Amino acid sequence: RRLVESHSKLLASLSYQSVIRRGFSLVRDADGRTVKSVAQAVPGARLEIEVGDGRFGADVANGATAIAPAPANRRPGRQSGGGPQGSLF
Repeated sequence: RRLVESHSKLLASLSYQSVIRRGFSLVRDADGRTVKSVAQAVPGARLEIEVGDGRFGADVANGATAIAPAPANRRPGRQSGGGPQGSLF
């Protein structure tokens, strides 16, 4: 019984729903496929967005803009020059 409870807690902590409850969202297209790229968010596309307490629909109004990737020699979120934001890693 303890092993089943332990595995159940592990499964719950690794599920995408636990990530969503922490403030992230899951975006799906009209066919239910996960949207993984801004290229999938064309004007007029119907999307479903899942957040911690439910789901809602959205229509893409404007073309999406991609964010430039971080330079290869720096990790995302790091500031140069020892700014006020320290690294967690």
